Amino acid sequence: MRIDSYWSWEEQPAVLVNYENDSFGGLLLEDGSPNWSEVTEYDVVQWFKEGGDIPKSEFEYRFGVIGEDLPPLPQP
Repeated sequence: MRIDSYWSWEEQPAVLVNYENDSFGGLLLEDGSPNWSEVTEYDVVQWFKEGGDIPKSEFEYRFGVIGEDLPPLPQP
């Protein structure tokens, strides 16, 4: 799994990931949650409609580094 893009969704960190089977999915770290959760395709479409994608550097400045300041992404 690799991160395709970084997002801010309602001021929470989110990422769009490309799984090894060439499918995509969204992961969101909700306030107070110790783990990333998968979101629905509908949710990802809303991210695109709202235009909340941000550069990796801005994501890390706002939220922290995944696997250091934030929990690591779940393994498929």
